Amino acid sequence: MKRFIALLAATMLLTGCFSEVQPLQETAEINVTSEAAVVTVQTEQQAAPVISADYAPDMFCDYSAGRVEAPAYDKYIAKADEFLVQEDFQGAVLVAKGEDIIYAAGYGYADEVNGTRCTARDTFEIGSISKQMTAAAILQLCEQGRLSLYDTLHKFFPEYEHGRNITIKNLLQMRSGLYDFLNNAGDFFPADFEEEFLERADAPDQSTPDFPRDFLLEYLYTSPLEGTPDDHYYYCNTNYYLLGLIIEQVTGMTYQQYMSEQIFEPCGMLTANNEFRCTTARGYYADGTTMSMRTSTALGCGSVNASVYDLYQWYMHLLDYNIIENRTLRAMLTPVETYGFGIHYDDGLAYHVGNTDVFNAFAMVDVQDEFIVIALTNSPKNERVASGYAGKLFELYYE
Repeated sequence: MKRFIALLAATMLLTGCFSEVQPLQETAEINVTSEAAVVTVQTEQQAAPVISADYAPDMFCDYSAGRVEAPAYDKYIAKADEFLVQEDFQGAVLVAKGEDIIYAAGYGYADEVNGTRCTARDTFEIGSISKQMTAAAILQLCEQGRLSLYDTLHKFFPEYEHGRNITIKNLLQMRSGLYDFLNNAGDFFPADFEEEFLERADAPDQSTPDFPRDFLLEYLYTSPLEGTPDDHYYYCNTNYYLLGLIIEQVTGMTYQQYMSEQIFEPCGMLTANNEFRCTTARGYYADGTTMSMRTSTALGCGSVNASVYDLYQWYMHLLDYNIIENRTLRAMLTPVETYGFGIHYDDGLAYHVGNTDVFNAFAMVDVQDEFIVIALTNSPKNERVASGYAGKLFELYYE
């Protein structure tokens, strides 16, 4: 259980710090192209895919089920349920072993003000868990020969003075030397814009003026570096925002369109989306207000909304090499100073935290055993962050 104890201690600090794992042999360029035909229809909630005859992804869960309990695991489920009730957990959880969902359930309220109870079907803002999907999209383009991990930012943003020294790989591994525009806005933005950015980065509704789609570039060109590119790990949302813009440049599609067609639909993620406030769960502060990150703020780095079922579908297809190839996934899960491509990886466990205002998320996967634990919360009143709940569910399974 040593790896669990180390993981839990680190994830309570959100980004963690682990010893470096011996890297696998690097795969620089891959030249495989795959296409999937998909169709979308509009539902009451959001645009959701209808699986076409040309491409029908495996479905590992029943999206109509508000709660799932596998009878063979009744003792574990009883312990998990007792823990979550005792902790007054609010949100949704899912625990699975490969193709078998052990437990999926909602607790508390999806919408406390309107009295809507939470179920496993509810969608949440998942924050930085989005990064692994952005990374997979970039790796797909590398497999197709449309990108290389060693392309520099100069290729995409030629006006950026440091662009020749920063590669796509540096962005993926959090080694670019850029400042984080979200968590360290005062270092990234000039003083006369910082306050405006912080006021507009989150919004209660559509009435707040949005930022232009490429607003970050204006300030990137004048922002100082945090450090020398490729010198050290520094968790930075700016990296993944730029990767989102690169996806748009290379494909000619919006980030939202690409993710829907090449990630969500092929994975059968029926309720995942990148739209502002397109969730069934709402999180409220003590004064009754609620905020969400604008898509323009979270592009590529934290804009995905999803349910525990969506994330389960995502991991099952990712681990089965349906999104990227085997050797590409191995590269994705080869960390340098704790971080691979869009995901932390330590001793067989892949994981990530996500935070957006009152929403908090955590997903972890034992890659060898395909043991998956997901916790999504929408209450700032929870004493534990999502990683604490997920960590305990993981621990209870191995007791």
